[in-house]
Amino acid sequence: MSTHRTESFIRRAVTASVAALLFVGPAAFAATVSGTVVDDSGAPVAGAKVYYNNAPKIVTDRAGHTQAHGPVITSTTSTGKDGSFSLSDLPAGVYWLCAEGIQPTQIRSCDWGFDATKIDLSTAPSATNAKLQVHDGVTLTFQVNDSRNQIKDFASDAGKPAAPGNFRIFLVDGARLKPAQPVSATGNTRKYALVVPKTRALRLLLDTKLTVVNQTSGPTLPGKVGETIAISDQPLTYSLTVQ
Repeated sequence: MSTHRTESFIRRAVTASVAALLFVGPAAFAATVSGTVVDDSGAPVAGAKVYYNNAPKIVTDRAGHTQAHGPVITSTTSTGKDGSFSLSDLPAGVYWLCAEGIQPTQIRSCDWGFDATKIDLSTAPSATNAKLQVHDGVTLTFQVNDSRNQIKDFASDAGKPAAPGNFRIFLVDGARLKPAQPVSATGNTRKYALVVPKTRALRLLLDTKLTVVNQTSGPTLPGKVGETIAISDQPLTYSLTVQ
């Protein structure tokens, strides 16, 4: 092989090697995350569930199609007796974490406007002392008197309401919409409930064409955001009547 061809071959090999290193560099290490889940008092929460997922880079090809670049990670783990958790062997990238407590009135660390915890492992191989805080909430119960048995609840499909049905209760918190779930039906009385943050003002929204009267301001307007419900630090029962 001539000197010129040898030098050309070497240049191409070096160029290819550098390109390969640049391509795989950000994902060349396995990352770890460790931290603790605590409650509003700062006490560790044993047995809490930690959800985590990454935010893969979205790329657009020449044809205009978008796709995720790199693996999509979505999984869970649980905290130990001391409230700690550890995630290992994660591909490099940006991750979002959310914790769920063990008490029925605890609100997830990423729910009702509380932000998910962002962990950037794009260049750092580890992140320690991540703290996820679950929040104490209260139960808001709607007691609905339906003397003529007009209500038909929406059937539940994997946690999502599905037809047929003619009655749903929502709470509005800014741009957030939260459904109350059916919990019981005894005689002409139906109960719906959800856990809400303490000391917050929420608006009532009824998804129904039935005539419904609330406890203070008379008939509600279907599909319209209505009365404000003031939440304290104690459980609250709110009464509605279907006419």
